[in-house]
Amino acid sequence: MTEPAVVVQKAYDWALWIIPKVEKFPKSYRFSIGQSLVTASIELLMNLVDATYQARNAGSLVAAVREVNRIRYLVRLAKDLRAINLDGAMFLQVLPGG
Repeated sequence: MTEPAVVVQKAYDWALWIIPKVEKFPKSYRFSIGQSLVTASIELLMNLVDATYQARNAGSLVAAVREVNRIRYLVRLAKDLRAINLDGAMFLQVLPGG
């Protein structure tokens, strides 16, 4: 099997990093903001996987951009509510506006 595209690997690494962080959210945010963040992260990964292995990938790429924007705002909201500590979060440097 060939190596995954760099963007797919980055999305996989992001999901692997964020899921345990969400498990540590306060209960009041874990099932709202936290679950939305996990869902958006997994959807981003799946859309990028789809785009990588499809000849016509515009729809998957548009969906991936939508998920990146959702993730960006969910992370910002979680940070402002102090549900997540982003010290040393290198992943956020690659997000637009991060």
